[in-house]
Amino acid sequence: MEVFEIINKLLEERGLTKREFAQKLIALEPKSNRTGEVISENIIYAYLSGKTSIQSHLIPYISDVLGVPEQFLFDETPKVRKKLLHHLLETLSEEEYSYINDKLSKKTKLPEELTELYSYAPAPLIKKFEISLKKIKKITDEF
Repeated sequence: MEVFEIINKLLEERGLTKREFAQKLIALEPKSNRTGEVISENIIYAYLSGKTSIQSHLIPYISDVLGVPEQFLFDETPKVRKKLLHHLLETLSEEEYSYINDKLSKKTKLPEELTELYSYAPAPLIKKFEISLKKIKKITDEF
């Protein structure tokens, strides 16, 4: 898949029109290497249609507007995502580690109310709940 095709796919996923994307990109004031001027809406449309190759210095601006790492504009396969994660995990700062840890703990933490009520549940109910969750997990893992 070409970069312009990936960008168009991301625009669709985010519900952004080409015009909205162009306006957000222009607001960041990326300049043309050739003229030194801020790129125009027409040139952005040419990039998005594949008629003009996207200049490499625009990639950081485009990734900012789309809210994705620059690498995802080239390939977002599971292999690339794992490679990126591996690199990030190898070079995490304390602040980044804390951020990730906080996000993961919020995602996996049971609500306090549920934790408190758990002790009142009879064993057969807990067993049925466990079986149901395992079924849901299996179905989810298959996707």
